[in-house]
Amino acid sequence: MRLQGQLMYAPGNEYLAKLDLDQGEFPALAAALARSSDATPKDQWAKGGTAPMLVLTCLLDRVAVPESALVIAKNRPKTWLVGMPGCGHNMLNERGDDLRRLIVEFINKTQSGSK
Repeated sequence: MRLQGQLMYAPGNEYLAKLDLDQGEFPALAAALARSSDATPKDQWAKGGTAPMLVLTCLLDRVAVPESALVIAKNRPKTWLVGMPGCGHNMLNERGDDLRRLIVEFINKTQSGSK
């Protein structure tokens, strides 16, 4: 639990690792996600097509570092990049309310044709 908290959460949020245990977010799930990702050639999904894309990154993420999100945003047109402070890798548990708000804002703005 301690390692899960340190790897997946921002400092001060490590206690949320208990939610991972309750939700079943441990090695079996991670392995299944990796297998499904590996089963499809990256060039078929990595850029996400041509529609507007919202890229959310947690600024304290040790797994998917924010620099990776920046590279995606720089190399893809019609991409919104949002960096969330005080957040590690498990953005759902750390910033769930912010995620919902940002996703709704993105959908509303892109549906109206603005970028």
